[in-house]
Parts: sequence; C-alpha cells; structure tokens
Amino acid sequence: MKYIKSIKHPKFVWIEDHYDMHLSGICMYRGELCYFKTDYQPDDENRYYEIYELVWWEKIKWKLEQMLFEICVGYHWTYKNRKRIWNNGIKTRKPKWLFRILMELYYI
Repeated sequence: MKYIKSIKHPKFVWIEDHYDMHLSGICMYRGELCYFKTDYQPDDENRYYEIYELVWWEKIKWKLEQMLFEICVGYHWTYKNRKRIWNNGIKTRKPKWLFRILMELYYI
C-alpha cells in the first residue's frame, strides 16, 4: 500500500476496526477504493486519517472481507451514501440459529 495523504473526514465504505472511533477500514477517496487508518485518540477533534492507495488485488481482498463480514455478522459497519446501514443488522436476520453459527465461525 502506498501512502496518499491524511484527511480529516474520509468517505467510509466499511469499518474493519473500531474502538470508540473508526480506526481502520476502507473508504472512497477521489473515486477510488482506499485503505484508511488512524491512531486511537478519542478526545482529539483534530484527528486525521491516513489514506493508502490499494492495487487491484488488494481492492478485491478488502471487498471479499467486507462481503464475508456482512454475510456472517451483519451490515452495521457498512456505509452507503455516508450513512451506516442498520436495517439489515443481526437483529433482523432469520433464522437466528443460522446467523448465530455464522457469527461464531467468523470470530473463531
């Protein structure tokens, strides 16, 4: 991954790591799918996200990882049009026993 620049408000696509704030995942930057990350600084209002360019196979890898997470766990860390997708979350998934197994398999 090649570093592009640091920005304050990336257009999130999918969050890989979150702890009181989004720490890493994929975002859109200038119409391209990119990787972002930041350090844990919950009280820092001047927080910047480092943006990294992805080559074609890294983009495929990240989209597959996102798809696997959505199938096994839910859509609650997926963004569409800058809004989180909640309506297809784990609570609305049926049958519950199947999605409970998928979630446990994902987090093994």
